[in-house]
Amino acid sequence: MAYWLLKTEPEEFSWDDQVKRGAKGEAWTGVRNFTARSNLKEMKKGEPWVAVTTAAIEPLPKPVTLAAIKAEPKLKNMALVKYARLSVQPVTTEEWKLVCKMGGLKA
Repeated sequence: MAYWLLKTEPEEFSWDDQVKRGAKGEAWTGVRNFTARSNLKEMKKGEPWVAVTTAAIEPLPKPVTLAAIKAEPKLKNMALVKYARLSVQPVTTEEWKLVCKMGGLKA
């Protein structure tokens, strides 16, 4: 199972907006960056994030900010730290577990 980070500005489409969509999810559109589009093509059906439609699995009890991720030494090699503007990024299993823990979830 692969993990993916899909991001947008909160004023455009926030995590709360995603959670409100429920199991129906939301089409993830408007990806123009070549690398981000390539990452979308790498996604497989059944992974936590799907290339065509995304749906929240569960809300995070505590938001995990970019500043918090950058401050965590174990996440120094995370794509989000290196390529913060890239809207679709792979996330390793270890990174996924740590970010979930930071957000108050068990991964």
